[in-house]
Amino acid sequence: MSKQVLELLRAVSFLETDNSVANLEGIPEQQIKRRLAYYYNSRRQTAKRELTDLINSKLEHSALISGVSAANAVIPLCPKFLVQESLIVSDPLFTFAMPENEITKVEKQGLGMANVGSMDFVQLTNELKYFSALAPYIEAGFLYALPLGLLHEPPQKLPINFPRNRYRELVPPDAVEFVRRAAIVRPFERSGDGLIILPEPNTRLKRHVSITFEGDEAANGAPFGASFYNFREVEFEKENADGSYTISWQFWSDEPLEKAQYDIWIEQSVNKTIGERLKRISKEMRIADAVGAPYLTESTFEAELLAGSGHPTSSNRAAAINFLQANAQLLNLEDPKAIFRLRTDNAELFNRFRLSLAAVVEDLKGLAGQEFEQRAHQLFEQEIQPQIEEVNSAIGRLEGAAAKGLIQTSAALILGLLTGSALPVAAMLVFAAAGMGGEALPAVGDYQRARKQPQFIWHKLKK
Repeated sequence: MSKQVLELLRAVSFLETDNSVANLEGIPEQQIKRRLAYYYNSRRQTAKRELTDLINSKLEHSALISGVSAANAVIPLCPKFLVQESLIVSDPLFTFAMPENEITKVEKQGLGMANVGSMDFVQLTNELKYFSALAPYIEAGFLYALPLGLLHEPPQKLPINFPRNRYRELVPPDAVEFVRRAAIVRPFERSGDGLIILPEPNTRLKRHVSITFEGDEAANGAPFGASFYNFREVEFEKENADGSYTISWQFWSDEPLEKAQYDIWIEQSVNKTIGERLKRISKEMRIADAVGAPYLTESTFEAELLAGSGHPTSSNRAAAINFLQANAQLLNLEDPKAIFRLRTDNAELFNRFRLSLAAVVEDLKGLAGQEFEQRAHQLFEQEIQPQIEEVNSAIGRLEGAAAKGLIQTSAALILGLLTGSALPVAAMLVFAAAGMGGEALPAVGDYQRARKQPQFIWHKLKK
């Protein structure tokens, strides 16, 4: 089942028979686009069957990596393979190959963006390197790449909405103040290569803004991280036979808005962003529930949003999470080959390490506050630290005295305790600080800061 994606990549000559990236230099762009279209259509046609097969396989100790708010790249995934038996991710090449709809094309043309419809060969190569590096995991059943991009396809026609209450109904009532404090509104400018977000507040009340949220850096680097809004006055030209309308608008204006109008527009846009975010999350959570795996996000904002307030343990709508940050020598493995060999050549050590994490979680159940922290520190020193040292030693033997992929660093270990949830036990504990790699960071991110972003596991979104 998991091997089918590799077979398809080899069939369209994107990967060689040894799963190395094929040389695409000199191949006409139109031919590569045809290959991408075939790949996209093939994955789309088999998506339902793949999901059914995955559900029937009854995976244990697995996790679905959020396609909305978690880094899906080789380096960030590496440490997770030491904690989870298997991972489910969104196929990044499927999202890349997704046809651009007419609305997006018109927007790009209207904004004066160059190279509309041209191929991004750098990104294509990076997506193929992803599959090449992780091919052993796919073949071994440790990694499943599903076309989750199907869940988030944009509409072919632009819907017309008439919000009566500024979309306030889309934000959970007990999260309104949290969302308001976390929202970051910045103006953006257009250039021939795309849109440039200015690193400043929108004090000039510009009509073109980017909306992000504090603590949401992981999502800001993902395909659906930042939301872009343009204040436009639309003219209805005519009603079409199918009930749709032909409309026209001015693509760009540097004229500032009046303060009253601006405030209404921004509140409406923030609320709409939250509504769309929750919709995307709930779609992926339904897939996770069907497979029997927890949903894993790396966004502190998203975790607190789902909890419904700024304090995760105060909400009854989602499983409560208590956190402990303990300074420790952690594995930061950046070589997927080393981790794969550890799992296959040292299966007993891997299973013992993973089960030790599960045992720690069981021991921490029911504890809170200072009692939780003291016991967690104690268990970490007694149970987890020796395991980490043993794994370090095993990797050292595999890779030699100067193991290329092994970097020990003083960082934070997040022990995530989920209470009141029927999660697979071994999935309750996750690493955080070792999970971020430079390739996954947003353009304006700070590497060291992002390395310390905690990860959270959520099993359900309770409405």
